[in-house]
Amino acid sequence: MLGRPSHLREISVVRILATIGVLALILVACTSAAEPEDAASAPLSFPGLDQFDSAPPPPKSDIDKIAAGEKLYAQNRASCHMPDLSGDPDWKIPNDDGVYPPPPHDATGHT
Repeated sequence: MLGRPSHLREISVVRILATIGVLALILVACTSAAEPEDAASAPLSFPGLDQFDSAPPPPKSDIDKIAAGEKLYAQNRASCHMPDLSGDPDWKIPNDDGVYPPPPHDATGHT
């Protein structure tokens, strides 16, 4: 008969059955350790979080830094992106040389 000798086939069967038994034990252990069904409907609780009535206030702006940023923008960017951040009205259409005009800035200052 071709194939494995019978004693090797028996060892393979024993290994397969042992693996199935171990997996079954793991499954039983995980199932019994699961949370009770009513735990899913319970509200989440974070210890210590109840001490805050609301979010903390935002940090105070540094007036000097804001003024310096406005000055830098006026000196370096406003000539192209406009003082009001609007950019070129036709910014989506390339110029004759294929270069796109300056786009507007969004609320975060990005173009």
